[in-house]
Amino acid sequence: MAARKALLATAGATTYCGATYIGYLYFRADEAPSACGCGGSDGAPSLSLSDPRRAERFDSIAPCYDSRINFDENIMGIPLLRRWLLRSHASGSVLEVGAGTGRNVKHYPRGGAVSKVTLTDASASMVLEARRAVTDAPSDCPPMRVDVANASSVE
Repeated sequence: MAARKALLATAGATTYCGATYIGYLYFRADEAPSACGCGGSDGAPSLSLSDPRRAERFDSIAPCYDSRINFDENIMGIPLLRRWLLRSHASGSVLEVGAGTGRNVKHYPRGGAVSKVTLTDASASMVLEARRAVTDAPSDCPPMRVDVANASSVE
C-alpha cells in the first residue's frame, strides 16, 4: 500500500511539474526582449568558462539579471534551497566564488555562525549589483566584502 501511494505521489508531482514547465514555455515564448537587453533567447552562443567574452556577457545583463531570474528561481524553490544550504552548512570565514549579483547575501546565517563573507565574481557589473545587495542586507548579517576576481586563474 505504501509503495502504491509513493508511486501515485511521484506520478502526480511529475505531471504537475511537466504541466507547469510546458505552461511556462508557452507563455514566455513570445516575450520580447526588455529595454536593458536581457530579453529571452537572443541567439548568443553559450560561452565556456575560459572564454574571455563571458565576463562581458554578464556585464551586459547584470542590471536586469535579478528581475529576469526571480520568477524562474521562485518556481523552482531556489530561495528556500539557498536559505537551507547556507544556514545549515556555512560557518566561519566564507569565500563565495561566482557570487553574481549577491543573491545569497540575505540568506547567510546570523548570530555568529559565519564570521565574515567574501563575495567574488569575474564580472565588474555583477560585483556592483552584489555591492548593492550587501548595502541592502539586514544589519545583523555577517561582515561582507565584495571584489572582482576571476577564479579560473587560481591554481
